[in-house]
Amino acid sequence: MPITYYDTVNGQLIGETTGGVRTEYLTDALGSVTATVNSSGEIVNTYRYKPYGQLLSKTGSGEDPRYLWTGNTGSRRTLVTYAEQYNQARHYGSKPANWTTVDPVTAFAVRDPYSYGGNSPIYRIDPSGLRTNGSGCSQGTNDLIGSCCNRLPANIDEGFVDQFILCMWVNHHEVFPGAALALLSYFRRACDGILGNAVGPQPFSPCIFCFNGPTPPGPFPPGLPKPCTGAGWKFCGSTDAIASTPCNESGPQYPWQPTCGKSPAPGDKDSCCSTLEKAGCTSMISICSESGFQKDPCGTLFHELTHAGGYPHRGFGNTMNPTDFVYASGCCMCRILGGSKDNKCNSCFGYFKFFNLSS
Repeated sequence: MPITYYDTVNGQLIGETTGGVRTEYLTDALGSVTATVNSSGEIVNTYRYKPYGQLLSKTGSGEDPRYLWTGNTGSRRTLVTYAEQYNQARHYGSKPANWTTVDPVTAFAVRDPYSYGGNSPIYRIDPSGLRTNGSGCSQGTNDLIGSCCNRLPANIDEGFVDQFILCMWVNHHEVFPGAALALLSYFRRACDGILGNAVGPQPFSPCIFCFNGPTPPGPFPPGLPKPCTGAGWKFCGSTDAIASTPCNESGPQYPWQPTCGKSPAPGDKDSCCSTLEKAGCTSMISICSESGFQKDPCGTLFHELTHAGGYPHRGFGNTMNPTDFVYASGCCMCRILGGSKDNKCNSCFGYFKFFNLSS
């Protein structure tokens, strides 16, 4: 039996070589193989899929690759009935449209531990069987986001609240215990949503997309709903680290950001937010530059989650100063969660070195 060698770029499969015969993969926004191409550049097979992965149609008589639906993320076919795909941690069945086992990380802590992609397979993928991802972000960025969220305690206790209050006071903000607990609990629920574990009567599920360039004219990330690709993205420049679009406000009244269109009247959401909500997104976080985000992942993530919770920039003069609540919130979360090689707290200010605010 000939040996098959697989080629990857940034962790994504792009083709294979079997017995010296080269085959390239053409993929869609979700990473599903839509066609195979031979060494002469000729299309051998084409594939179309139903939303949950069943094969809708195929053309061509060439041999099928081991990786098809969401295949370039490493999700391989097993040829086992009702468990025909393996996504690194769990088996998946496209006919029942469910995992065959419960989430090994959260068990029954989620509402449906068998569901795939938050029941939004058109916009979300789950290449590992452990966490639903948005589209367009590298594995490195997703790992940093997961690391920041996993540092946040599962239960926000009084000690964590006190640290946040102290840090915000150093930043010239008086935050009362009840308000601090509410904001920190929202962060925890938002992180649960990012990790694909949204629970509770008011679950939060921020969806994260990576742009990697100014838009327009830079490319929109794969999987971004078309109603969200309007001219508003002129605010997402090549040097910006991140932008946020809150669709469901959970904090003080705050007009939606321009990236989600003009602020509509209450109950009259624009098409971008309506589409996001149908995909299970309570807000949208857009990483304009992954390299910028990776310089300060935790500070930036919680900065934007503060925005998505309904808080605008309010400060004196330049908003990048400690008098701005949103910058202070992101900085304090970064400091409290602890500095490390992937938690640099670059959004914090020099005088913080005089305070021991790390847990």
